[in-house]
Amino acid sequence: MERSFLYNKIKQDIMEQIEQGLYVTGDKLPSEAQLVSEYGVSRNTASRVLNDLVTEGYAKRHQGKGTFVDNQKITQDLSYVRSISSIFEQNKKESTSQVLAYEVVDPPAHVKKFLQLQDGEKAIRVYRIRYADKVPALLNETYRSHPRFGNVLHYDPTTVLSYGYLRKIKHIYPVHTEETLEITFLNPDEAGYLGQKAGTPAFLGRSLTTDNTGQPLEVSKTIYRADMFRFASHLSEAPKTEK
Repeated sequence: MERSFLYNKIKQDIMEQIEQGLYVTGDKLPSEAQLVSEYGVSRNTASRVLNDLVTEGYAKRHQGKGTFVDNQKITQDLSYVRSISSIFEQNKKESTSQVLAYEVVDPPAHVKKFLQLQDGEKAIRVYRIRYADKVPALLNETYRSHPRFGNVLHYDPTTVLSYGYLRKIKHIYPVHTEETLEITFLNPDEAGYLGQKAGTPAFLGRSLTTDNTGQPLEVSKTIYRADMFRFASHLSEAPKTEK
């Protein structure tokens, strides 16, 4: 019990120091010997802490040099509707993208239903890689109604898809999103795009977004690298119901 408590305390202390900016990317973390001396734990416990920080994406080990803070995770607050660009900006990451597909397609059944498309009506599909500081961070597939947005197809898709463009040009902006988040495993194509090995765990997010006019705006599927993202939300007590 004592060993488990000390392991959790050391790990939590280091994670809090990283999140508070006391350690930034590139800084060297305390060595196993320093942790043993400071906390009075065994070498095995100190090694486990550092290994787990590496596994969870907080740090990297360089042979013969030590353990260093690396590529701090991007925090996405699920309590608010925000674009990927604004999430990256909030996390002080440069946001760029590569469009893999930009096409008019027959929508899958769930897309057709949410976007309220009639038989024969098409959807605009955009599939792209999003980069954070030039590192591939996620894959995003988004569908929007072709009858509603088809007149902007000749524009750059990275511009057309932005919430800022919609607000400025069409006075439309997202106000509500229903989102689910689960664990998935990267297939070979996804792994190749994200610079990972096939079978690597990742987060799979699916979202249905409605805009300020009350109309369905988009259907999205996003695959997040698990070593680069974490998710937060603000919870409150559920309303009491009469029995």
